Amino acid sequence: MALIAMQTLVPPKSLLLVHKLVHSRVNLLVNQKRQQNNVGREGYGEHESRPHGIKAMKKLRKTNGKEKASASASPSAASASPSAEFSKMFELKQKDLEGMKELQKLSILDSLIAKKENLDEEDKVVKKKLVAELFLT
Repeated sequence: MALIAMQTLVPPKSLLLVHKLVHSRVNLLVNQKRQQNNVGREGYGEHESRPHGIKAMKKLRKTNGKEKASASASPSAASASPSAEFSKMFELKQKDLEGMKELQKLSILDSLIAKKENLDEEDKVVKKKLVAELFLT
C-alpha cells in the first residue's frame, strides 16, 4: 500500500521535462532583461540629465516665488501688466466674437440659399439683407 502511495506522489518524467523547460525559459528571459538594463550603464562616468528631486523643486519654487513677490511689490510693474494683459485678452475676445457673428450670418445665408422650396417674405428679406451686407463689406 505504501509503495502505491509513493508512486502517485512522484510526477511523471514528462511533467519534470516541461517544468525544466519552463524554468529555463524564465531564466533566459530574466537574463536578457538584465543585460538590456546594463547596456545603458556603460557610460558610468557621464552625467545623466535627471529630473529635479522634490526638495530641489521646492527650493526653486521658493526662490522664484520671492523674486516674483519682489517684482510685484513695485507699483508700476504690478498695475501695468495686468491691465495690459486684460486689454489684450479683451481685444482678442472681441475679434473672436466678430468672427463668430460673421460665420453665423454666412451659415444662415447658406441655409436660405440651399432651400429648394419657396421662401417666405421674412426669409426673402433676411436673405437680401445678408447678401447686401456680404457684398458691401
